[in-house]
Amino acid sequence: MSNYTFTEVVLPSSDGTVQSHNLRVVKTGYYLFFNAQHRLIKLTSVERAFFDFLCEEMRAGDNDLTIDNEIKNLFIEHLSNFSGEKKKATLNQLTKYVQKLAALGLILTTQNKGRYIINPKHVFKGSKSARIGYLKKLIEQRFKVGLSIEHLISFATDVRLPKRAVKK
Repeated sequence: MSNYTFTEVVLPSSDGTVQSHNLRVVKTGYYLFFNAQHRLIKLTSVERAFFDFLCEEMRAGDNDLTIDNEIKNLFIEHLSNFSGEKKKATLNQLTKYVQKLAALGLILTTQNKGRYIINPKHVFKGSKSARIGYLKKLIEQRFKVGLSIEHLISFATDVRLPKRAVKK
């Protein structure tokens, strides 16, 4: 099954005739939220391309992804193709990129080695309304099993509850 859909665009040409063009459009995608800018700016162009590639490959609805040598090799080939072989990356470099993405909070580690969640606070593959519910569920689940919620909740900038609602 193709990841693309086609639609026809009809445009007038300079000689007054009409020309038909096929427009190829990707069927699926993800939302990138502006609150990721302070993290994305810390990435090199190849690190950012790798992150975007991971976002395209993540599962819809929960941003789940296995980052193994198979996906790294797919990216190496993809990078070579779209850069005209001007940009290259090695498996070792991509392993370091994964560590950097995790340190920046753009991806979250899970209890399973090699399994990650692209941080839905910054990126989500699904509807905007589903994102809010998933974020809540993810924070609750991670807290329950002892995984970090550091990059999901901004403790320093969270809205504080009114004093009357704070329990002592």
